[in-house]
Amino acid sequence: MKRKKLLLLLCFLNVSIILTAQNKFTVNGYIRDAQTGEGLINATIYSPTGKIGCVSNNYGYYNLIVPKGENTLSFSYVGYETQKLQLNLHQDTTISIFLNQNNEVEQVTVKASLIKRSPGPGTINLPMKQIEALPTLLGEKDVLKAIQLLPGVQTGHEGSTGIMVRGGGPDQNLILLDGVTVFNVSHLLGFSSVFIPEAIKGVTLIKGGFPARYGGRLSSVLDIRMKEGNEKKYTGSFSLGLLSSKFTFEGPIVKDKSSFIISARRSYFDLLMRPFMKSITGEAGSVFGYYFYDLNAKLNYKINNKNKLYFSFYTGRDRVFARNQKSEADDFFSEESKSRYELLWGNRTMAFRWNSIYSNRLFSNTTITYNTYKYKLFSESDYKYTDESTNYSSYIFLGYDSKVTNYGVRYQAEYYPVQSYNLVFGGSLLQYSFTPANNKYNVESTGKNVDFEIGAKNLLANEASLFVENRLILSENRWESNLGLHFLIYKQGRKNYYSLQPRLLLKYWATVNTAVSGSFSTMMQPVLLLVNSGAGLPTDSWVPSTERVSPQQSWQTSLGISHAFSQVLSGSVDLYYKQMENLVEYKEGVNFMDTRTDWEDKIEIGQGKAFGAEFFLHKKEGRTNGWIAYTLSKSDRTFEKLNEGKTFPFKYDRRHDFKTTVIYKFRENIHLSALFVFSTGNVLTVPTANYQVVNEAFNFPVEDFFSAEMNFDQNMVDYYPARNNFRMPEYHRLDLGVDFIKKKRRGVRTWNFSIYNVYSRKNLYFIYYEKDSKTDEIKIKATTLLPIFPSITYSFKFK
Repeated sequence: MKRKKLLLLLCFLNVSIILTAQNKFTVNGYIRDAQTGEGLINATIYSPTGKIGCVSNNYGYYNLIVPKGENTLSFSYVGYETQKLQLNLHQDTTISIFLNQNNEVEQVTVKASLIKRSPGPGTINLPMKQIEALPTLLGEKDVLKAIQLLPGVQTGHEGSTGIMVRGGGPDQNLILLDGVTVFNVSHLLGFSSVFIPEAIKGVTLIKGGFPARYGGRLSSVLDIRMKEGNEKKYTGSFSLGLLSSKFTFEGPIVKDKSSFIISARRSYFDLLMRPFMKSITGEAGSVFGYYFYDLNAKLNYKINNKNKLYFSFYTGRDRVFARNQKSEADDFFSEESKSRYELLWGNRTMAFRWNSIYSNRLFSNTTITYNTYKYKLFSESDYKYTDESTNYSSYIFLGYDSKVTNYGVRYQAEYYPVQSYNLVFGGSLLQYSFTPANNKYNVESTGKNVDFEIGAKNLLANEASLFVENRLILSENRWESNLGLHFLIYKQGRKNYYSLQPRLLLKYWATVNTAVSGSFSTMMQPVLLLVNSGAGLPTDSWVPSTERVSPQQSWQTSLGISHAFSQVLSGSVDLYYKQMENLVEYKEGVNFMDTRTDWEDKIEIGQGKAFGAEFFLHKKEGRTNGWIAYTLSKSDRTFEKLNEGKTFPFKYDRRHDFKTTVIYKFRENIHLSALFVFSTGNVLTVPTANYQVVNEAFNFPVEDFFSAEMNFDQNMVDYYPARNNFRMPEYHRLDLGVDFIKKKRRGVRTWNFSIYNVYSRKNLYFIYYEKDSKTDEIKIKATTLLPIFPSITYSFKFK
């Protein structure tokens, strides 16, 4: 009986949808940049006749169902001229729209704001124009540096690109480049990210209200989309900075059918250091250097109006190296020594994608992905000595490496049965291969040879997921909901983990410009990062959940209100609360590079919570633009076997975090920019006292215990009253920048001058303590890293 009722209900719903759609037709297609052919993400399409609208997806595709007969459609995108189209609809129609850029967009009154459906609380789309206009460190425009200036996002330490979102750790962010996970996003020990801005089209940060299509992390999704390449003509750019140089070249392979883009960057600190090595080391045979490089490439091919293929590729590496060579000889002996040290880490990602419009109401995307992250550290020395009676040689090699590799396939479809209902569904299959830590030793000397390898064995894991999102608009566009489920199966060894993760987003439009929204999300993270000391350091190792270590889990709820003051100016307030389980921390005093102990024996399992309020005012366009962001938050951790089981603040806990950026077009050819940041200092653990440990094996008279002649320093033990018991002073700085732009016959030339930390604030980077030799008093001392730092960059963009 119950089954019959359910079937009757489903039939009724299907008949209702069919009857609703009888007098309506679908208008679909792509919205693109008229100059380049690039798809525009989140462009707005609106029908005044039907009082309905939609936004384009990540590929510029849109689907709008409008009433039969005469219709006026409006296509708009921030920074572009609005285009209107008159249609007399008697059948489903496919139309691609090309919008022209408008650099003179000023603040205008919002009209029909209901059509621009923002994803909900905790989601921010950041224009690349604003990212590229910000002041820079070492002349490097950086996507992640801009993300750090948003509310709810914390930095790891001075100058780093690591991000911690809403009280989470650096491993809890799903960072995607064209849909492929990037495991390590840092260059230069964290001072620059791996993303070349000239190759990036769109950046979206999701901190809460997660759509069901995303999974595998607890705290955030950073979805970065690469450009597709100019389909109309060949263009390019290059820039020369203090740290690195880069170039980008793009153009059509077959005009309006296929295109490419290639972007490359390399630092040259190693080249600049070579002339000074002898004066620095005092030895002619010494070489020291560091460099990094990035290479992005993307190809696309339009099979027909309904099918398109993409291939995107990224590879990058950091290399720190040192070499030393000495030799000496005369008539009686010869001696030669060589030594080499290298530290290398890097990513490689690939994606092959097929976009298809199956029908006027069904859009699909199939992606095959590959990514790997490798870290390697080694040193080797070779020594030879010969004289009349001796012939001795030795070779020593010490190595440490870590690696994670991932293969996968993903399918996602978007179905539009009626305008008020949108169904997104799909799934993915992934296979992981982990080598958490591996040590190699090879010692050869005259008559002896030792060669062995120890470390964690290679671990395999598999992950499968299914997801469905139901987006529904009710009550004359006043109510909007997105109810989703993300089902994940994770297998490692003989252990299977299952997770059904409900996602809910509700939004109510109180007025045409004001919306109130709430969300609830549950997440599971089966892979985790063993963090040694800081966010994004290459020595951090990725490991899988196992039979002994369960996946991390969280649930988060948020409530927000947003208001559009104009087409380009908006503001929002978001409140959030997050609970996390199965978090991982190293045990006290463990050595992360000691591979004699399995990594599962080095960690403790605990829980955490985070809550806060975020305030955001954002102006995307106009002569003056930028944003103001403020976050009031708290993040704690509790581990049964750490800190005596007492709750302690998370090491990236920041009570107050204020950031503001301003970009001002002083003249058409002079653009000024400034940013100011202020935040509560990081917490860390420091000793407050030390005491003497007396070894019972010592054999000395008791009266000599306090003898001044005895050296007790070797038996002194530091006393730590609590974990993360000390908070650094407040962090703040001001950065300024100016662009001098000049149009040339062959393109546009730009000189950029930036000043990092204008008033040379001595923000603490590292704290240590030492004992005063005269008073025996322990004093805390600090190291600062970056004082005032000017930089200059020259760039040229070809027409």
